[in-house]
Amino acid sequence: MAWADQYDPARGDVLAWLLGRVAPSTLADHFHDRWRQQQTAHSEATRQTLAADPPAPTAPDNKLAAAVAALPPRQRAVVELIYLEGQQVTTSAALLARSRFTLHYHSRRAMHTLQGALTPGQVT
Repeated sequence: MAWADQYDPARGDVLAWLLGRVAPSTLADHFHDRWRQQQTAHSEATRQTLAADPPAPTAPDNKLAAAVAALPPRQRAVVELIYLEGQQVTTSAALLARSRFTLHYHSRRAMHTLQGALTPGQVT
């Protein structure tokens, strides 16, 4: 009923008011709530993934998978989201509730760690 109090017949037709003022605001609220629910679901799934132990590599000779699994949790999450899943940095930052600068930091540290763990002939 809050909208009914805002209508002023002197300013125009009720249909124009509904289509120009009420409908856009109501739709924006609806889509914003839907987006927020999706973001919450993604954030919860990411938190559960980070809380879980890293999966063991399926093949014993897969040195890269073993090196990624051995990374600290934050670095591993950044590598998995950006490099393995192909997520954008800004999307990954939102999922992890971190700034994109923090993600760049963890990404660089992870690449440095992986470079030290792998020699050119070890990637399978």
